[in-house]
Order: sequence, then C-alpha cells, then structure tokens
Amino acid sequence: MKNKSLIFLIAIANLVGFAYGIYYYSDQLSEWSPLFWVLIIDCPLQALFVGIAFLTFISVSGKKGPVFEFFTKLTSVGAIKYGIWTMFVILFYSSYFLAGEDWGMYSVLFFAHLGLLIEGLLLAGAYKIDFKDIALIGLFYLINDYSDYAIGTHPLIPNENIGLIAAFTVALTLISILVAKYCGETRAVKIDFISKYLFS
Repeated sequence: MKNKSLIFLIAIANLVGFAYGIYYYSDQLSEWSPLFWVLIIDCPLQALFVGIAFLTFISVSGKKGPVFEFFTKLTSVGAIKYGIWTMFVILFYSSYFLAGEDWGMYSVLFFAHLGLLIEGLLLAGAYKIDFKDIALIGLFYLINDYSDYAIGTHPLIPNENIGLIAAFTVALTLISILVAKYCGETRAVKIDFISKYLFS
C-alpha cells in the first residue's frame, strides 16, 4: 500500500506537470488552431501520458490489453525523447534559458525533465517493442517532428541553429525508440518499488 501511494503521488506530480505545461504553452496555443495543439504540447502531453500509465499500473491488476500495452510503449519513447530534448535545449541555449531572470524556473524544469526521462526508461521495461511498434511509434513522433520544424509548432526557442535542433530532434526520435527497445528486452532501469508493478 505504501508503494502504491508513492507511485500515486508520482502520477499526480505528472498530472500537475501537464497542467503547468498547458499554462506555459498558453500564449503559443492561443496563436494556433486547436487542431495543432496536440502537436505543440510535446512535454506536457508526455507528462499526462506517464501519469495515466502509472495510475493504470497500480489500479488495474492482471493483463492490461494490447491498447494499453501500445500506449505504454508510445509513452516510454516520448518520455525518453522529450526528457532528453528539453535538457539538451536548456543547456544548448543556456545563455537564453539560464542567464535571465527565469533561470530558476528553467533549472527546475531541467530536473523535472530528467525525471521524465527516468520515468520513460522505467516504463520501457514493462513491454518489449517489436518491429510493428517501431514503425507506428516512429511514424507518430516523426510526424510531430515534421510539424515542429516544417510547420513551426516547436516550442518557443531561439532561432539560432534551429536546423541543428531539428536534425537532433529527428535523430533523437530514432535513438529513443532504440533505447526503449533495449530497456524492454533487458529491463535495464529498475526502481524496486515502481518496477514490481511495471514488470509483473
């Protein structure tokens, strides 16, 4: 029961992160049609997915079904990808994010996305990713990458070296899938009080 309570709190923290993310992106969302919103809120969406996944693991016993299994795989890849992406971008543009008056907020966001990365690695151990999963998950996140850098739905970041960031993002999609596949096969990342629910 104690372990479930801790996981529940982690899940709620992710849902709070989703709510904050909507606030953070609110100005950008107001400039776009709602049709594009899901392509804009990359990190908040992953926090929502992680929260839902953890809540499901601790509240539903036994086999969860193929839809939830695929949802968890998709979530694990996205959490890994956007956890790494955000930390990289904050450091890459450190003179923008960490030198102004908002440096404290971005420092907190850096470590929050480190947590998102760890959560993604944990969730990746729950199920093995097969080649059909790779195709579908890859398509989902590559469409998002196209939207971000061809249409312009990426988060508000400096325009300097945006081409490099775009290339890094596409490469990170593929790397994140491979990392999640490896974790699914080896359960390489474990935190005992969480993993016993994910790996049962």
